[in-house]
Amino acid sequence: MQASQRREVNKKKVKQVLRLIAKGMAVGDACDKIGMSKPTFYHWKRWVLSLEDERVGNLAIYGARLKKHLDLMMGLILKESDCISLMWKVLEATEPTNNSFKKSGK
Repeated sequence: MQASQRREVNKKKVKQVLRLIAKGMAVGDACDKIGMSKPTFYHWKRWVLSLEDERVGNLAIYGARLKKHLDLMMGLILKESDCISLMWKVLEATEPTNNSFKKSGK
């Protein structure tokens, strides 16, 4: 078995053991049920959790960037809507009395 295949197998086993532990099973019993020794579990658990921490960290960075971009976009949209409402106010204030710039119903 190649190293990458072994990593995947151990990663799956560690996740299975963690699920059993979350359900209330003792670590030793969960390891025995999955077929992994406790030292091996603790070794691979550290590796698997470091990968999860890295992934969560990357997601947090991505989320922060996304929020920053959304805030900028919302600011631009609000500024644009303020400009449009201001333009309509100016148009209404300077509207000719005969309403020549509005479309007639005919």
